[in-house]
Amino acid sequence: MTRTLMPLVATKVIATVGPACDTPEGVTSLIHHGVDVLRLNFSHGTLDGHAKTLAAARQGIAQSERPIAILGDLCGPKIRLGDFETRPIEPGQSLMIGREATGDVLDTNYDPLIDEIETGHRLLIDDGALRFLVVEKNDDTIKCRCINGGELKRRKGVNLPDTRLSLPTLTDRDRECVDWAIEHQLDYLALSFVRHASDITELRSLLRGAPIHLVAKIEKPEALHEIDAIIHESDAIMIARGDLGVEMDLADVPIIQKDLIRRCRAAGKPAIVATQMLQSMVDSSSPTRAEVSDVANAIFDGTDAVMLSGETAVGKHPDKAVSTMDHIAAEIERTLQDDAQSGEPTMPQVDIREQDATLARGAWQMAHWMEIAAVVVFSRGGTNARIMSKLRLPVPVVALTSDTGNAGRMSMYYGIVPLLVHIPTRTSQQIGMVNDVLLERGLAKIGQRVLIIGAIAAGDMAPHISNAIMIHEIVDS
Repeated sequence: MTRTLMPLVATKVIATVGPACDTPEGVTSLIHHGVDVLRLNFSHGTLDGHAKTLAAARQGIAQSERPIAILGDLCGPKIRLGDFETRPIEPGQSLMIGREATGDVLDTNYDPLIDEIETGHRLLIDDGALRFLVVEKNDDTIKCRCINGGELKRRKGVNLPDTRLSLPTLTDRDRECVDWAIEHQLDYLALSFVRHASDITELRSLLRGAPIHLVAKIEKPEALHEIDAIIHESDAIMIARGDLGVEMDLADVPIIQKDLIRRCRAAGKPAIVATQMLQSMVDSSSPTRAEVSDVANAIFDGTDAVMLSGETAVGKHPDKAVSTMDHIAAEIERTLQDDAQSGEPTMPQVDIREQDATLARGAWQMAHWMEIAAVVVFSRGGTNARIMSKLRLPVPVVALTSDTGNAGRMSMYYGIVPLLVHIPTRTSQQIGMVNDVLLERGLAKIGQRVLIIGAIAAGDMAPHISNAIMIHEIVDS
């Protein structure tokens, strides 16, 4: 039988806010072109500057009248070279790095580097643009041989893929940013360079009960050794392919990406694919064919969200980058829907608690086998919306909440349309409100049927889906 196709883009688009778009008008335009989550990159700028950006972002969100999540991205511990004059370096040439900068010896911002690195280890500078091999180690210096030539520049990042570092995951700057995020009521915080599940646990302890969801950025090979535990401790996973591609064979990155998306889907946690997705659009008004294929393959793999960094923060065409990402997602989702309709649908195998499983299964079956225009869930804390997002239903899932923070956080969930509304206490009033909201938003037409799931008349007080599901036919209000 014919099933309702999803009229909205289910894959979420994350855009980094920067000088190219950090005005209320700029943010409103990004949202109009398809953004669901706005990212603040704490690696750049001051907290005072971010406060101004956030104020502009929230003004733009208010103008758009659509819930949008705010994601703060913590810097993490980044090893960098010290200050010196830019110099060329040739293959085979030696480079000396020490505890202190003296003469031809360069220093870094990480004193224990000399103790922890060993002869034979690789040392990569500027995202791997310059590669060195440690050939000699003394008490206070190491001698490195250059593998490839290039320009050696001050303050560039250093990666040590073979070295076990005692570097703390959370820096003093990160802790300051966490306090700022709590004060300014951000929806998500992303932790850089996660290596262990305990890193996420430590960050969560700093939140002091604040309802901020945590995103683990996977960019260190060490994280892959306990990835399931990291996924379990996190609220979402970001596959940060930049540093991951520096420290590992580039050919392994797409394999890791597919595996991480699969694990996240099985665990019911959102997966975000990030870094250089439409990099050429920093300057160009159109992407390369390879970039389009990259975004498309991430969506084919089942990612929940795709992220833009420099494309929107400092690029010449931020709106175009967002609309391009949104368009690619819409086309791939249409193909996935067509493929799903050509065969027997199978309910995704995801981790759903026993008390929720029966109702979730019923919702999935009705959404696939009945003429349903949308599924509506009442969700005070987001649990109902997360469960419906896991199921990858073929119709929009409209999540109604009276909590502003919850509405923003649900903007990250695949296939979820969060709406901030006043929820009446009486069942008849709730149904009437659902009817009117869907008509006003163009999410259903008169005569179409919708599923209503959740804590009918209870306001979603239970910590799981309550035993309530009904079919409602939209009527003229």
